[in-house]
Parts: sequence; C-alpha cells; structure tokens
Amino acid sequence: MKRLSGRMALRWLLWGLTCLLVLALLAVMVFLVREYEENQNLVRLEQSAASMGMDVRSGLTRSVQNLMALHSLTSSPSNWPTLAADLLAAQRELVHLEWRDARMRPQATRTTPFLPQLYRYRPRSDSQADVAQACLNANRLSAPAYSPSYFWPLGPGQGIELLEMCLPLSRDGQPDGYLIATYSLAGLLTELMQARSGGANPDDEWNCRPAGALCRRSRRGATSRPGSRASGGRHPAFLGPGEWLLR
Repeated sequence: MKRLSGRMALRWLLWGLTCLLVLALLAVMVFLVREYEENQNLVRLEQSAASMGMDVRSGLTRSVQNLMALHSLTSSPSNWPTLAADLLAAQRELVHLEWRDARMRPQATRTTPFLPQLYRYRPRSDSQADVAQACLNANRLSAPAYSPSYFWPLGPGQGIELLEMCLPLSRDGQPDGYLIATYSLAGLLTELMQARSGGANPDDEWNCRPAGALCRRSRRGATSRPGSRASGGRHPAFLGPGEWLLR
C-alpha cells in the first residue's frame, strides 16, 4: 500500500510539474507575442513617420517651386499681392507672404484670407528675429532656409505654431531681395497629408498656361471653387499640393 501510494504521489507530482511547465511556456509565448506585436507596431509607426516626413519635405519643395513661379510672374510690387492672394487661397498651409528688398524692407505683403486676424493680437514685427535667422541661413546656403517653429498667439488662450521660410530672389542674374513665406505647422500636416491620401482621378484634366508654365487640374463637369480663377482669366491660378503642376 505504501509503495502504491508513493507511486500515486510521484505521478501527481509529475503531472503538477508538467502543468506548471505548460503554463510557464504559455506565459512565455504570450509575452513573446506581445513583444513581437509591439515591435511591429513600432516599426510601422517609424515607417509612417518617415513617409510623412518625406511627404512634408516634398510638399515644401513643391511649395518653393510655386513661390519661385510667383516671383517670375511679376516684377512689380503693385500687382504682386494679387498673385500672392491666389497662392494663399490655394495653399492653406501658407498663412503670410512677403516680398522684401535686399535690406529686408517690405515691398509687398499678403495674409491668408482664412486667417485674417493673424497679426491683430501681436504685430508682424515681433517675428522679425525668426525671419532674420532664416534669411541669414538662406544667404549662407544660397538656398531656401527655414527658421525653428514658434508659437504665435491669436488671442487669449488661442494660438498656432508657425514656421518661417526665406527664399533668396534673383532676376536676370542679380539679387532681387527675399520672399518670406510663413507656414502653419498644423496646415502643413493637414494639407500635405490630404494630398498624400488623394490620388490620380480619371475624371481629372489639366489646363495649362504657356505663361509661367503653370498647369491646373480640374474635375470634368465641376465648377470652379470660390476664390479661384478660370483658366481663361487674367492671372494664372496657383493650386494646392495635390492639384498644381509646375513644368
């Protein structure tokens, strides 16, 4: 009897150890699966962040090309604000444009119609330090340069994050001042990500202008949106990141 009871106890002990081992293996498997899923999510997030960064950089490059086209289409500060208004209406990530001379004196300015109160709470001169830093880097690089982003208040408890871009201008091989573009960081992410999610549509068609080589994409049968100009208008239309083409 004692020998039988000893065998039963050993058997139950072995079964107990086996169950504990199985439970331990299951716990390790659950832990490893969770670690794998977390690593996969982290990889996807990193890939998405890198892709978004590339989209923002390419969008900014296209925006600079549009700004260069703006300068090439007008040589007088008198009609510059009209063309700048078209560009601001089409690219909502842009909130303010300035044409300054070589001594950084404003020649023409225009603020986005979507944020007319931008400089009511604080004057534009309060951002001069960021503009000067961007233009200093632009002169050093002979290329567009950006300032660090900064918070701009719109009123008590309200504000947006802005970014200055300075583009050195030239005409006929001679320096022609600077074009200062102020971007909204929230607008950059919103507009450029919308352009990224959109794609080519078979119902889209391009209307090109010989002057300035700017082309506009429009939907067949669709009417022009408010504030835009028809292809036969007096001034060329500047469009958003997913809608315009510069040749």
